Amino acid sequence: MSSTLLCSVLSLIALLFFDTASATCNYIYIEEAPVPLETCYWNTPYESWGLYCVDSYNGTVFSSAKVLELYFPAADCPGGLNAEDSQFWALHDCTDDCYCSGSSSDCLVMTRRKYDYNTGFNPGCNYTYYVDEKFVWDVCLDFGVLGSKGYTCTADDGTENGDGLKEVLYTNTGCTGAQKDTPAPSMTPAPTQPCLLTTCSGDIVVPSSEKKKSNAGGVAAAVIIVLLVLIACGVGIWCWMKRRNKGQVTFDAAHHDEVTTEDINPTTAGAHQDDHHL
Repeated sequence: MSSTLLCSVLSLIALLFFDTASATCNYIYIEEAPVPLETCYWNTPYESWGLYCVDSYNGTVFSSAKVLELYFPAADCPGGLNAEDSQFWALHDCTDDCYCSGSSSDCLVMTRRKYDYNTGFNPGCNYTYYVDEKFVWDVCLDFGVLGSKGYTCTADDGTENGDGLKEVLYTNTGCTGAQKDTPAPSMTPAPTQPCLLTTCSGDIVVPSSEKKKSNAGGVAAAVIIVLLVLIACGVGIWCWMKRRNKGQVTFDAAHHDEVTTEDINPTTAGAHQDDHHL
């Protein structure tokens, strides 16, 4: 192998190594969990929230990077930072446990989707409304002498009632050393929580069987509502007819009494009047 070819191969290996080693996920530690930047971290079918790194906002230039939180009146944060219909929600400092210089492509993101739960006539998951939350789980947070905290994703793709994001505490920094025994954090959902789907990467996929059950339940609920409305209308019409018939009978009786009074014998009536003046 020539020296030129050998140098080229070594250069390529070094370039790949340093690019991989310097890769950093852009995230911010907020609300007791690391969440990704430059994307929707909270999403519903009708509204969403996104986090974006900025050097300035609304005419104000910052001395260091900030994280701007925007609200969108639609799903999936349409338009992102350049959206005209987005609204200011909050401004976060990007200091410890915040990396605006990274890339979202270098993050391992877990998505947790919670559906509404129907009660009453059609109990079960309502797949027409959901809340998606995104978390970064391949990062380590250092706390100095207190050790460090890492995260693992314990859900398989499309697993219902998955554990989701799990915190792991270590005695040393860099997520090394012995693991601490701690109670389960409040942000980790219980394994038995209904209507919950989690995935360690990619998008949430709803099982087709669950979609069919949800659709069938919706049709059944609609049929029940229609039947109740028809029954209520039938009862209302029956009551109205009954009152109408009763009103006609009362009117006829009153009319009969009036006619009977007019048929009194005038002679007899006069005799009564004369007796009254005696």
